[in-house]
Amino acid sequence: ESRMGEIRNFDAEAAEIMHAVDLQPEQTLLEMGMGTGWFALRVAAHCQFVHACDISKPMLEYARLRAREAGIQNIAFHHAGFLTYVHDGEPADVVVSQLALHHIPDFWKAVALHRIARALKPGGVFWLKDVVFGFELGDYERVFDEARESFPPAFREPWVGHVNREFSTQAWIMEGLLERAGFTIESTDEGPLLAVSYLCRKVA
Repeated sequence: ESRMGEIRNFDAEAAEIMHAVDLQPEQTLLEMGMGTGWFALRVAAHCQFVHACDISKPMLEYARLRAREAGIQNIAFHHAGFLTYVHDGEPADVVVSQLALHHIPDFWKAVALHRIARALKPGGVFWLKDVVFGFELGDYERVFDEARESFPPAFREPWVGHVNREFSTQAWIMEGLLERAGFTIESTDEGPLLAVSYLCRKVA
């Protein structure tokens, strides 16, 4: 988190997401792939309850410790991922996932998105951010090189590793996966470093 803070403003990102999903005090939010919990810890003060999931036990323990130290009691931490989390109780009003779905191949993305849709209320909001490739196929060498050079030096090799080993997909595939899972895409925002944010709503 400290390293990523060199290129990201977590407070600003959290505010942007809460504004985009129009988060209300009485709502329940589910975050899939919470990482260090930086978003869940910030958003807990703005809604009724937060379910925060991650497959990394060290990440979960770190987030739990921070929540205890801050006196935050309206977060439930779950050791689970996109393919194993089972939502208990009333469906969530909002689901957020950022920079995590690329860890699984496209078939399993489809399964994960269907599972997310089942965890949401009809008409609920899903905010997804990930690295998505929206450029023409013939431009990939130039785009990847330009993205690499735009990073600070310490982040360039990890970026190469992402392209080589992770499962970022093409924009038309991501859009199709979302729609087939029962979402309408209300807006798309292309950010820096090939990150794309999708504001989606579950079909009622």
